[in-house]
Amino acid sequence: MPPLRIALASDHGGFDLKERLKEHLRARGHDVADLGTNGKDPVDYPVFARAAALRVAQGEADFGIVVDGAGIGSAMAANKVPGVLAATCNTEALAKNAREHNDASLLALGAGHVDVETAKRIVDVFLSTPCTAERHLKRVAMIREMEKEKGMTDLSAEDVERIAAKVKEMLGKGGAAVPAVPAALTPTQVAQLIDHTLLKPDAMATDVEKLCAEARQHGFFSVCVNPVFVPQVKRSSAARP
Repeated sequence: MPPLRIALASDHGGFDLKERLKEHLRARGHDVADLGTNGKDPVDYPVFARAAALRVAQGEADFGIVVDGAGIGSAMAANKVPGVLAATCNTEALAKNAREHNDASLLALGAGHVDVETAKRIVDVFLSTPCTAERHLKRVAMIREMEKEKGMTDLSAEDVERIAAKVKEMLGKGGAAVPAVPAALTPTQVAQLIDHTLLKPDAMATDVEKLCAEARQHGFFSVCVNPVFVPQVKRSSAARP
């Protein structure tokens, strides 16, 4: 198995197993980024699962491994990060299936359900099993398309109508200091008052491209993004009037 970049994390319940897996992975030549936790004081597992998932989603790790008491909560949290496919695997058979059939990119382990030696074997199977069969890759592609269908920045025509109605309501409550909104104001006119915004710290380039496409589609006045994405937005605006 060639050396891999592994994002490794756990909560307090998975700390001991994480430390043993870290030794095991480094002994096999892998580059392991330990993202915590660093002791047995109680912590919230979603924080650490998300940290590992972000490394995978951003291409900074080839795989993620997260350990908590059961392995279920961390998988749920990791799967909220776009681009990550996390699976709870407390047997070698499940680890093989998660990779071979589902192309999982993050392994969640339950420290209360596996001993150290079993966990090592599960990790080795997970990291060494490819997903190459066309029928499996096709189904994984379907999962990834589902993720794109309704992201947090997606807006339908009905969404725009609701925004328009809310803006009218807000402006109408302004009293004498705010001019009355013309009754004939259309959703298109209201859209021109809207800054379409995406400021999530874990936003990716694909999210920003979608944001720009929606702004053009609905005629929003502008987009608001984190500074790192300003060059991308500028290129997008120049390429697509």
